[in-house]
Amino acid sequence: MTCRAWIRMAAIAMVCAAALAAPQGEAQAQQAAKSVAHIKVSGQITEGPAMFDLFARRDAQTLRSYLDRLAKAAGDKSLDAVVLTIENPQMGYSQMIELRSAVRKVRDAGKPVWVYMESAEAPQYVLATAGDQVWLAPAGGLDLVGLRMEMVFIKSLLDKIGVQADLLQVGEFKGAREPFTQDKPSPELTGELNRMLDGLWDRMARDIGEGRGLKKGEVEKLIDDGPYLADDALKARLVDQVGTRAQMTEALGKRLGGEVNYDSRYGLPQRGLGIDLSNPFALFKLLMTKGPAVASPNRVALIYVDGMIVSGESKEGLLGGHTCGSESLRKAIERARNDEGVKAIVVRIDSPGGSALASDVIWQAVKRAAKVKPLVVSVGDMAASGGYYIASAGPVIFAQPTSLVGSIGVVGGKVVIGPMLAKIGVSTATLSRGVNANLMSMDRPFTDAERARVQKLMERIYGQFVEAVKEGRGQKIKDIDKVARGRLFLGAEAMDNGLVDREGGLADAIRFAAGQAKLDAFDIEVLPKPKTLLDLISGSLSGQAAVADWARQVLTMQAGSLGALREMAPWQLRRAAALLTLLGELRGEHVLAAWPLGLEIH
Repeated sequence: MTCRAWIRMAAIAMVCAAALAAPQGEAQAQQAAKSVAHIKVSGQITEGPAMFDLFARRDAQTLRSYLDRLAKAAGDKSLDAVVLTIENPQMGYSQMIELRSAVRKVRDAGKPVWVYMESAEAPQYVLATAGDQVWLAPAGGLDLVGLRMEMVFIKSLLDKIGVQADLLQVGEFKGAREPFTQDKPSPELTGELNRMLDGLWDRMARDIGEGRGLKKGEVEKLIDDGPYLADDALKARLVDQVGTRAQMTEALGKRLGGEVNYDSRYGLPQRGLGIDLSNPFALFKLLMTKGPAVASPNRVALIYVDGMIVSGESKEGLLGGHTCGSESLRKAIERARNDEGVKAIVVRIDSPGGSALASDVIWQAVKRAAKVKPLVVSVGDMAASGGYYIASAGPVIFAQPTSLVGSIGVVGGKVVIGPMLAKIGVSTATLSRGVNANLMSMDRPFTDAERARVQKLMERIYGQFVEAVKEGRGQKIKDIDKVARGRLFLGAEAMDNGLVDREGGLADAIRFAAGQAKLDAFDIEVLPKPKTLLDLISGSLSGQAAVADWARQVLTMQAGSLGALREMAPWQLRRAAALLTLLGELRGEHVLAAWPLGLEIH
């Protein structure tokens, strides 16, 4: 055989060997690259985006951003699994239910979901039970001890500083004045809260039982035996494995049949500002940007009513949260109503109420918009008092079974600071004309005649509230007296009583609204849009007062140190601050549609 023949045969052999090895190599490549989305649920889970966003970022971790990422994972054929790391997220119970439902949809799509926790309280653990596998850190534990409602009362504080909340209410179950005028809840309010707590307890036990394959009675017994260290939680079948993150990753790789390739940015925009910092004009351009515009001709406007409702513009709070200004919301709703590219509107409400006047302004705007475009209301953790006032204008209302709904009633009065001023050496002299000129004087309480006059005024405003609900809900509410008078309901009970139409979360409401508008493909436009530096400079900043207001907003909304201080503050202080804020609203409003802000559910 010639040398040339040997070379030809060797070449053929190499080609054959390569052909035979190709499938094996491909299989090895497949085994070496199992695509896994790593989604970390942590921090404060907000409803809408921040009111002020210096760099017009698009990756803020709101509830909707988590829902979008999980929805993407459910439909992503290139994805092999999802790992959910739960790191003490601060979220409402209904937010947790929405996330839990989204996790279940990922599993229903055929993708395993593994959950890792270092520790967890009841709401976080309920979310974890939606996963196929629940892992707990060796030194961790489950603070699974049940549910509790705590209320903050500041009457004694007001007494100490010489302040009196001279408040009245319409609706014996209302309870909104009690944190200011009593040191404990009334029997009426206690009964309402106990009924809601029973509903939440039942839901929690059923969800855990469904997730862990346990009967409701078994779950209740396990909760009564808590809390648990990691090994005890494993013995009680509350978790599947105890181990480190590395051990879980190794176990997941064996289950998937290949090396795990984590994508921790799954579903998020590309990281980085994308500018040349050596170019000063590039940084200036970034500061001036308003962010990518929504160009789609088919859009669903998502409008957030998130926080206490006040007159005027929305503002950020120093101790966390923000207020919903009637003027800000009215403009956003009118913009969505008049924009031809917006085909449907979803109003997302997570509010305890606030100003009755501001609530009516927003209600009127929602009512007008619903006449010209499909409009759906989605209730988050609560649509209480003024929050439900606004919701009642929506033709269709979605709520979770654990959403707090109702509290149709009003509270009003004034803050009396005369004794406090006297303590610090401040005295006042008043000259007046007219019998009722001193009606709202903060120097003294109401007289009997003045109190009767204010009570009559509040009863008329309560009547307007009830009529607005009757107008919006029509025949859906059979007995308005049964659901009014300040009564509170969980979403499932609210549906039975005609206050709510459908069970579901934000994603369900958006899909329904799009279906009403006959949209197959659409973009979501969030309104009001977060303000950028350009908005603050070009919008209304003129003069020293405006500059000072801009500086205050920057410090309040963007400074990480203030965010840390908010996190460090005990919830009781944050709730007390919210109560004082509500009390301050009485200076300009006098009548409020709000529920007890001092309540916390753990």
